[in-house]
Amino acid sequence: MNNKQEAGMWIVDGGVCLNGSSSMLCASWPMATVAFLAPACLLLGVTLGLLVLDSRRTATPSRVAARANRHATLASLTGVAALLVVVLASALAGLVGPLVGDGRTLALMPAFAGTGLLIAEAVGQVTWPRPTGAIREAVLQRRRVLDVVPPFYRRLIRSWAAFHLLSLAAFAVLADGPRTLDSPLFGSLGGYPGIYYGVPMAVGTLALVGSCELVLRLITWRPAVVGVNPEWDHHLRQRSARHVLRGVQFVLAMSVAGTLGAAGAVYLRAASQVAGVGLLVASVAALVVGAALTFLPARRRAPAVSAAAPIESLAAS
Repeated sequence: MNNKQEAGMWIVDGGVCLNGSSSMLCASWPMATVAFLAPACLLLGVTLGLLVLDSRRTATPSRVAARANRHATLASLTGVAALLVVVLASALAGLVGPLVGDGRTLALMPAFAGTGLLIAEAVGQVTWPRPTGAIREAVLQRRRVLDVVPPFYRRLIRSWAAFHLLSLAAFAVLADGPRTLDSPLFGSLGGYPGIYYGVPMAVGTLALVGSCELVLRLITWRPAVVGVNPEWDHHLRQRSARHVLRGVQFVLAMSVAGTLGAAGAVYLRAASQVAGVGLLVASVAALVVGAALTFLPARRRAPAVSAAAPIESLAAS
């Protein structure tokens, strides 16, 4: 294989090769598979394990409360697993490079990951366990999204989305074609985040933020857990909302990092070192900040576990 080929992953007989700017590393298929799957499975296992531990920290004063806690945990586990699988697939697709076809699919992978999380959480809310028995209790309490959703993460999501849309608009203006940038030394360079990539990414960002708001409303409006203190039910809602917000802000940070990184790589190829290095540093910073705000543990007060007196009893129909 020619070492002058562009950087990326290349399939060879019996294995795969990673081609850099000045060197090439090749590995057999079993070794390459283990090298990717081992850390991927470790990340998936640790993340899901932390979610399970987080759910077990929530005391359950009754069977109904335990059932609600399991239901909320299952929705979060399913959603986070879907998110991480798509994120890991996008990382693999980024390494494969020329083999994944149209780059717009790779550019939209973070939005697809967030969609998987939101679908799982939405299904969890609309299938919430209903009261059973001859006498059913209904807790009548008016709730707003602002009462349930942590304001910091909601503002963070809007900030990531606004920054991404502004950066896409700026790169679309600076581009010399739908996906190219002209260089005086090297001619037209492809892979630049112009309108070819920017339009579907902007639509994906707006759809993701809108869907996130819808799921947060489903969490707010779902039936209350009967027979428990309202503070305990509020804690369960906040936990679900926190999982949604952390996951969505992470995939938005990934989108920002990907856009900045793609532009930075093109500027480096165009011999614009300052712009290229600056954008790559900003890309890494966005990814680090997004990951830190996703995985760092949150401090919160344990909910009250005393049983609540029924506010209103409804005869079963």
